[in-house]
Amino acid sequence: MPIRKEDSDRSGNCQPGTIVDTEIVVPQEFDFYLQSHASPLGTARPTHYHVLLNEAKFPVDAIQNLTYKLCHLSVRCNLTISHVTPVHYAHHIANQAKHFVMWDGASSGRSGSSAY
Repeated sequence: MPIRKEDSDRSGNCQPGTIVDTEIVVPQEFDFYLQSHASPLGTARPTHYHVLLNEAKFPVDAIQNLTYKLCHLSVRCNLTISHVTPVHYAHHIANQAKHFVMWDGASSGRSGSSAY
């Protein structure tokens, strides 16, 4: 929550684009909280991101900025979403895929078979 009133939006939430990467994160890990969206009604919840591997040696600010910008790319919503768009699409595809796959509970360790 914002400490000062002028740092908050109309609902009392943090401003969209607020990043917290000190104090409440694990110092030994590369993680951060991003409040990417506004919530005109109710409480907006930030998303907690963990960077597992940074092979390209991107600066911290560049990764956080890219993450924020990826929250604006959803074609299903004309507003900013709470998490990055590729994750949103993967979640949607996984929910749709469950309607096309039949799981055999009797098999031992098999992943499933196609419904077609």
